[in-house]
Amino acid sequence: MGEFLIKYQPFEFTNELREKITITESKLKQLRRIIFKDYHILFSRKDIEFDVFFEREGLDLFTPPYHSALSVGIVGNDDEMVHTLWIWECERSFLGLPVTTHIPGSKVSGNLSDQTSDQIEEELREVIEEFLSEV
Repeated sequence: MGEFLIKYQPFEFTNELREKITITESKLKQLRRIIFKDYHILFSRKDIEFDVFFEREGLDLFTPPYHSALSVGIVGNDDEMVHTLWIWECERSFLGLPVTTHIPGSKVSGNLSDQTSDQIEEELREVIEEFLSEV
């Protein structure tokens, strides 16, 4: 699979986009609980640490720095893996490089994953199943 991010400029930061991001984040928070419930017993039986994290940094979707992501973390005796899927990121950049403060000439942009929540679920389950088949 793999994720592709769609780039948005500030003039595209609409209420519709805000709603789309908010709904996606909400669905993925629910997905986090479902995936954890489905797999945590399998991993605990193998004495492997397993967790699914919903991460969010920032207060406003359209004010940098803001990002949200869903990650799976697995730590076993010999293996460690973190697989992260970005949902939305709003950042400020200057000459193409991310910056944390407003610099004259810097620009704000946003990146949104083009994957549906079903595609994200499928990808995470594939990653988890692949890890399980190797231990």
